[in-house]
Amino acid sequence: MDTVLAHIFSDEVAEFNALGAPTPTIDATDWPLTANLVDTQNPNSFVNNPKLLVTSKITLHSYYELEFMLDNNFWGINMQFGNNPNGVQLRQGISHLIIKNTFVTAQGDIKGLAAAIDSPVPFGSSFTSGGTTFTFTSPNSCLWDGNFTSSGTVCTQAGGPSAGIAYSCAATGVTVSCPTGTIIPGNNFAWQPLIGSPDFCAAAAHFITAFRHAGIGTLQENSNCVLQPPLGQTVFPTAITSNPVDFFVRLDHHPRFELGTSIAQEVCGLWTGALTSGCNFPGTSTPAVTVHTGTISSFCGFTTSTTGVNPCWWVYTAGFGSVFPIDSSIFFGPNSRFVSGVCTSATNCITASPGFGSPGPCSTLSVPTPAAGDYTYLCNSKYDTDSTAVEFASSVSNAFTAATVATNDLGLGAYTIPVWTDINQNAYLNNWSGVLNADGSGLFPTNSVMTWLNDYSANPAVSGQLRQGFKQTTRSLSPYIGTTIWDAAVLSNVLDTPLIVNPLNNGQLLDWMTTSHSVLPSSQLGYAQCAAPPAAPVEPCFPASATQNLRLNLRNDIFFQDGRQVTGFDVKFAFVTMLANGAFFGSSLAPMSCARDANGNVLFSCTDGVTVKSKNVVDVHLDSFGPFTTISVGTTFVFPGRYWSASCAGSTWDADAAQGNVPDTCMTLDPSKGGFSYDPIANHILVGSGSFECADVLGGTGAVGFGCSDTGTQNPPVDHTYTLTRYGKGQVPGSSAVGQYFRSFGTLASYIWAGAIGDTAQDTITGSAIQGCNGPSQGTPTLGHTTGCGHWQQGIGQPGGLGLITQTQVNIFQRYDFLNWVAPQTWAAPPCSAPGVCTGATTPPDLMAQFAGSSTPFFEGPNVLHSAAEKGCATAYNPTSSTSGGFDC
Repeated sequence: MDTVLAHIFSDEVAEFNALGAPTPTIDATDWPLTANLVDTQNPNSFVNNPKLLVTSKITLHSYYELEFMLDNNFWGINMQFGNNPNGVQLRQGISHLIIKNTFVTAQGDIKGLAAAIDSPVPFGSSFTSGGTTFTFTSPNSCLWDGNFTSSGTVCTQAGGPSAGIAYSCAATGVTVSCPTGTIIPGNNFAWQPLIGSPDFCAAAAHFITAFRHAGIGTLQENSNCVLQPPLGQTVFPTAITSNPVDFFVRLDHHPRFELGTSIAQEVCGLWTGALTSGCNFPGTSTPAVTVHTGTISSFCGFTTSTTGVNPCWWVYTAGFGSVFPIDSSIFFGPNSRFVSGVCTSATNCITASPGFGSPGPCSTLSVPTPAAGDYTYLCNSKYDTDSTAVEFASSVSNAFTAATVATNDLGLGAYTIPVWTDINQNAYLNNWSGVLNADGSGLFPTNSVMTWLNDYSANPAVSGQLRQGFKQTTRSLSPYIGTTIWDAAVLSNVLDTPLIVNPLNNGQLLDWMTTSHSVLPSSQLGYAQCAAPPAAPVEPCFPASATQNLRLNLRNDIFFQDGRQVTGFDVKFAFVTMLANGAFFGSSLAPMSCARDANGNVLFSCTDGVTVKSKNVVDVHLDSFGPFTTISVGTTFVFPGRYWSASCAGSTWDADAAQGNVPDTCMTLDPSKGGFSYDPIANHILVGSGSFECADVLGGTGAVGFGCSDTGTQNPPVDHTYTLTRYGKGQVPGSSAVGQYFRSFGTLASYIWAGAIGDTAQDTITGSAIQGCNGPSQGTPTLGHTTGCGHWQQGIGQPGGLGLITQTQVNIFQRYDFLNWVAPQTWAAPPCSAPGVCTGATTPPDLMAQFAGSSTPFFEGPNVLHSAAEKGCATAYNPTSSTSGGFDC
């Protein structure tokens, strides 16, 4: 397709209605279908709609939970970054107020399509390494509740206790002594514990313990376990009544709306004896619990302060996608190095900065950022240690063992309340093919450039266009501020990453912008160690702190959508500025070297973390290394430094890059472009090297970097749109490295035609052969003559489909010489009987297996690229003709 139009909806219900309408207004959804839409017994379900196709079930790399702002005051008890034991008592009490296994079977939208969880790890999370699959073992959640521990064989079973055991007095298979009261029949949701039931009374007991130990007062309870003022008092203590708690409940996702509403009602039940959505303390007009509803974009917690802590929220119904591998939800986020690490004085410092007497509990590796990953402000030293042990374990096996320990910490502290993970099915119109049901994410391209690139329809509703539903708008398209899966979907198609995970097998890592990558000790880098800080590094050099180094060998045929070549300096700029500025999408760079002073202040803007050895060779220096480090670091966004640099923007950057030396003084982010409200579309700089570009469709100029929303700005509101344009639209497929996506199907067809396979010896033989054909002895070009020089006289490498071999054809081969399209997997291997025709053992990735020698055509915009296996070579190749011969003849 030439364009992707992203239509913004108010929620998934509106989106599903648009797809299921008599005349659908979208082609594909971005969100798991609700239970009624996949019910074969429902005549109106999508599975019974002949216009639609529904994907098979996959478990999403996602989960949902109730979160707490851990540096806020809850009824007089300050959470103290999660470290106040009285705050733990409150959170453990609230954990009793949902019956998770009932929720996933009774909530109307997800029943049969969800699994309960007690840890923030998607159901069945595993990782395959070296042929061995490692699976997460749940910690013993029976022991989390210090007031009411459980026992039973389920607590010690292989793989850990079943989900729903944690903080439950009614779970099947365990014995637990919980208090009980006189039950008041009736609840609003099936998963709500009844007032007076054991779980409700356990919650009350936790609250009573919290307030007594905090010195606020010894609350009483009535026969129904409803909280009462201390003996002899008629009102609750002022410390409690002056600090009400607010629930921010997402209204744009119905399961989370009901989850947040039901728990807020239960908390009201504790204070008043009535399950209401918001409540005052009895006999007063003073609020005990308030409830606000909103969308992801109206939740204030995602915008973190760079000058202090903004306690603008208390409880939030959260959700996370693209949680893979297992470290994603354990290290990246809850570890306190990802808070907004403000430390300006002894009285305004949340970090353990020695310079101010270590006033705060948060990591000195954190930096001030408006988009912190740890926006809950969990800063617990034991958890930091244990989660770091997951990320930087010596093996995958040890990482999974450490994950059990770290998630045990999370459960004991009840820092969040994980509830469920989705089992996903998506829907799309049946006139589309090539649709990828990606591992862990379904149809929506949150971490894969291939999803939209692969979609094709011969008769779309709108010519040349895929109409993609967005259940809500983006939050920010700045790579420094974006956080949501909708931000990621747009950015992962406009920008690129050096490496990618295979969308059909997320455990398989592929070179993408690179020809190869390797992990090297510093002794093998070929240059000297940097001088010790505070002396600034003089490139090239490696910091003494580096334990390993990720070398990225970039392809030399990648161009940004503005026509400028991608260089190692762009990689360096993106990496060092995202790390130095605490970007959410840069949290994956946490292992990267970044010199700091004794108080944790960043030195050299993290430029010591990356060395550009040559224009296309980049070394990322790593202070720590673990089994997932290559994946996390290598899949970080790359974008052009010329648009974002503070001191070397525009022509200055271009001139330095042309000379092969962009100095470290250029590697800092323009402060005006790092703020929460900065809009790269409105400022004309949303430019990358990805498969789709932000081209000006609003003004009709087609210029890149702006004009790709119907509002001219990022984050268009409901019923407005983004339109992304295929990078290479209007170009002849595979005809040039400039102006086309370097991983397009046209480029792939050109690669197959050239005959390079990435084997040094074989590509040398093939290169010698095409060089030998570049002359008068090559013979007359003849259709169907595909042996010897005849192979390169026809096909996609010949502008007219047939012609003499000239330096043009030699140059095409040299573009791909020694390139393995699917490295580090094997595209083809000797022995080879003809260019690219080889019979050696191969290991093409799952998605790519269909391409080598395929009889299935490639599609690029309006062009159809037929293979020789499909169409033969008796007619000339012509991508615009239905009678075209093969592109690889």
